[in-house]
Amino acid sequence: MLSTARLWCRPILRTCVPKYIRTNTTSKSSLPPETGSLGRDSLLSSYTFPSMSKSVSWLPDVKYAQSGANRYETHVTTLDNGLKVASEKLFGDFCTVGVIISAGPRFEGGYMNGISHFLEKLAFMSTTNYANRDLIQDSLQSVNAICDCQNSKDIIIYALSCRTSGLERVVDILSETIFQPKLLSEELEEAQAAVFGEIDNLYKRYDPTPILTDMIHSVRAGYGNQTLGLPKFTPLENISKIDSKLIYSYMNDYYRPERMVLAGVGVDHDYLVELGKKHFLNKTPVWKTMKDIAQQKIIAPSKAIWTGGKCLIESDLSNLTFAPSYLEEHDFVTTCVLSQLLGGGGSFSAGGPGKGLYSRMYMNVLNRNELMRTAVSYNQAYEDSGCFYMHFGCDPPFLKKMIDVALREIGLLIAHMPDADELDRAKAQLQSMLFMNLEQRPIVFEDVARQVLAVGKRQQADYYFNRIKRITADDIVRVSRRIFSTPLAVAGYGKGVNSSDMRSYNYIADTIQRQFSPKTRWRIFG
Repeated sequence: MLSTARLWCRPILRTCVPKYIRTNTTSKSSLPPETGSLGRDSLLSSYTFPSMSKSVSWLPDVKYAQSGANRYETHVTTLDNGLKVASEKLFGDFCTVGVIISAGPRFEGGYMNGISHFLEKLAFMSTTNYANRDLIQDSLQSVNAICDCQNSKDIIIYALSCRTSGLERVVDILSETIFQPKLLSEELEEAQAAVFGEIDNLYKRYDPTPILTDMIHSVRAGYGNQTLGLPKFTPLENISKIDSKLIYSYMNDYYRPERMVLAGVGVDHDYLVELGKKHFLNKTPVWKTMKDIAQQKIIAPSKAIWTGGKCLIESDLSNLTFAPSYLEEHDFVTTCVLSQLLGGGGSFSAGGPGKGLYSRMYMNVLNRNELMRTAVSYNQAYEDSGCFYMHFGCDPPFLKKMIDVALREIGLLIAHMPDADELDRAKAQLQSMLFMNLEQRPIVFEDVARQVLAVGKRQQADYYFNRIKRITADDIVRVSRRIFSTPLAVAGYGKGVNSSDMRSYNYIADTIQRQFSPKTRWRIFG
């Protein structure tokens, strides 16, 4: 084929090239006279360019930003019914406002698991003053607003973003969807379909992180059958059993003003307080008018108790997560730095193969073990507890070796100080991520709402910036040793996790505990 192509090319070149030369042959007499300069210089030779080293006289002087010049403080006001109103000013014509509620799966101990999941799907449906969801959507569109509702283990968030001119309308819709939902039968059916579809999609996804996160908290692993161990996603057997009466009863107990924060970013605080009084202070919840809903009970505090354990489910690919616990607030920042130092991700995660190249999970795990698909660490904090995760994924035949690689990394954390360069890099990356995330208004809103709900005030970003800066190598080792001295939780999801290829829970836990003493430490750890 190649020789044929050459035979065809030669005659073409013989005929075409001379033709090209002939058509471009021009006598010297037809050329313009030569000049001393060519190109744009010849066209602009009469124009005098301004100096690049001097200020332009007709522009005002530059005013450079100064540290603290535009600092926005978080203001908090508590209304007569116990509702906290928190706000922070921000530049721009748009704002984010919402309500965060101390509710969620961890408070479903006396109820059927999955109510919080249903509440997420039933948000911004029909209410007393809005006959159907279409009316709410039309009202939101008139002020360029978007809405969302999300739940995690210990909170439920209702949030909207809109033009600042439409603030009163979205606050009214917030109060309606929280205190006046109708929960019609057709809406419940729609919520059932949405819940079932989401759960079905979870088990079809390539990335099993949401499943593993729920497993690591579950009854057989982290927290037992209480508080944070209760499932975030509705158990399949409960989907058809959850009805409006059960949901109203749950809302009656936990949708109280003293368990809520009305938060806004990019709004005037006094105006938000005024709207809070108008729409939240005297509004009677719809469940208070129902005779078949039990009277509001006194909710006992629910303390999260870490137990440790294992939860293994057979599936296609092998994924394993280790999760010890941590409690103290002052170790939270150290744990975040530790998580950043380990870093990691997927073999083909977003950003390309070079992303996070200097983190330990990339250098020690993914770069040296070609069959490893995932190696990443992250942490999760709650009001009274927290989890530190190390998530590994591989092809099933590599399962046993993957566990040994994971144990090696844990042993290095416990036994060796991080060097100065990797620690400084991890702290700088965490500081950068902190400020980069806070450039987004919805994230600022959630940060304000969560901190005010938890402690009644908000610490600014520079507080955490300085806390990160003060972390030392001794802090990393101390927190690592304290974290891995707690009972271990192991969650496995994939093929072979219940076979002989899987290291036993006792083997994994004992191997980690041996790393605390140089006499019993594996030789592979140095």
